[in-house]
Amino acid sequence: MRVHQGHQLLRDRGGSVAIKAENCEACNGYLKILYMDKDPNLEAVADDVASVALDVLMAESGAERAGINFYLLGGDA
Repeated sequence: MRVHQGHQLLRDRGGSVAIKAENCEACNGYLKILYMDKDPNLEAVADDVASVALDVLMAESGAERAGINFYLLGGDA
């Protein structure tokens, strides 16, 4: 596992304090982090979709999502 230094936490100003993005300056990737201790009612997929403004903010800064993108998961509906 490769460990990078120079991480930064960002949050959408209008968004939840329980949802943040951690940006790695070395690889320019980011992960969304949902803090269940700050909001125990968070639901991973629904709140990922609801926090799309944070994805837009990160994309505008040039960062690329490094984790699972639930929009691209297939399945039976």
